[in-house]
Formats: sequence, C-alpha cells, structure tokens
Amino acid sequence: MVFSGNTSGSIKSASVSTGGTLVSYSLWNRTGGAIVVNIGIVISSTDRYIYSANLAAAGSTGSSFYQTVNISVPKDAEILISTSGSVDYYFTVE
Repeated sequence: MVFSGNTSGSIKSASVSTGGTLVSYSLWNRTGGAIVVNIGIVISSTDRYIYSANLAAAGSTGSSFYQTVNISVPKDAEILISTSGSVDYYFTVE
C-alpha cells in the first residue's frame, strides 16, 4: 500500500485492512518557513505518535526527510500525519 499526497494540517490514510509493516516514508516541506511534522499510527481511535520531524523552509538544506523503518501496522490501523505547514508525503506499507 502506498499513502501519498499533500496536506496542510492533518490527514489519515485508509485503514490498513490486513495489517502490514511500514517500511519507509518521505516528507518534503512546501512552506516558506520551517515546519514540524508528526507521524503516528491510529489504533482503535487512539493516536500513537512514532516520530516528529523538524523540516527547514522549502528549497533549503533540511527541507526534506526520508527514513527506512520496520514498524508493525496492526490490522485496520491508519497512518496519521499532522503538520504545521504544507507537506508532501509518501509512505510505503507492505
């Protein structure tokens, strides 16, 4: 499953109906100033944050972030992104 797009605020993925493993994600700041992006997994309506990224202004060093991970995503859980600015995102769940 790929979960990708742009958000300015917060967004949840569709439920991961069979469960799986979050294997990687990328974030790109599209805002003129620095932003904070929080990433989490929503399990039974409870948010569980797994990472917080501080991204520099768009076009500058530190404005993007990529991470390879191995995080279990339970059946019917959702990926949650919450940001203080505009961010492009790309998540891969296998």
